[in-house]
Amino acid sequence: MRRNLLSVAALLFGTLFLFMGNGLQGILLPVRGNLEGYATTTLGLLGTSWAAGFVVGCLVAPNMVRRVGHVRAFSGFISIIAISASSAASSSILSGGSRSAPSPASPPPAPR
Repeated sequence: MRRNLLSVAALLFGTLFLFMGNGLQGILLPVRGNLEGYATTTLGLLGTSWAAGFVVGCLVAPNMVRRVGHVRAFSGFISIIAISASSAASSSILSGGSRSAPSPASPPPAPR
């Protein structure tokens, strides 16, 4: 029995980490979003779109793995994640920079 459990330990620990990450995603995102001042509707849409993306991934991934193999499918999915993460980071950096820069229509600061 012990040898059987040892042979699947990596799979069990991987599943454990996936479930822990899923639980943290479901708990931490609304709590942090509420602390940051996001509306509950926005947080609800965020959680719903995350779940919808999970369902779409469950429907798309098996066909992709069957068509191109697990290594290429994994590489393709990781590249999609990297591109979307980098574009989200760059858009937030650009929008943060544009928020700190004064607009041409804003009045000059009052003298002290």
